Amino acid sequence: MVTESKAIQFENDLHDWYIDGVMLLDGSLSLYVHFYEEQKIIKFNGVTRCLINELLIKNIIYEAKILSAADHHDLFQVQIQRLDETYPRKWAEPTGIHILQITASVGADFVVEFDNLEIKQLSRA
Repeated sequence: MVTESKAIQFENDLHDWYIDGVMLLDGSLSLYVHFYEEQKIIKFNGVTRCLINELLIKNIIYEAKILSAADHHDLFQVQIQRLDETYPRKWAEPTGIHILQITASVGADFVVEFDNLEIKQLSRA
């Protein structure tokens, strides 16, 4: 499991990575990505809401950021408002949540509200 401070550090590590797949299962979202021979599965746990726009056959990440109210307050609030427009919260906002924001060079943009994440490094065949 990756702690909050470690999670925030993966910012920009995914520039030009390809999104190979997305899986939603039991309150988690797994993002399958690769860059040349390097491959990762990034699993977001405790997902309460997500918004994925423009998912194509080929999706390339321009920027991936982990946002929190404490570290990126204004941008965090913008993304919370985007989620509220699509999936209004009918309960109090939980404390300690994070937002994954992915902007694309090509394809999908993501906004994912989650509790914690795990990163698994794989090797490509």
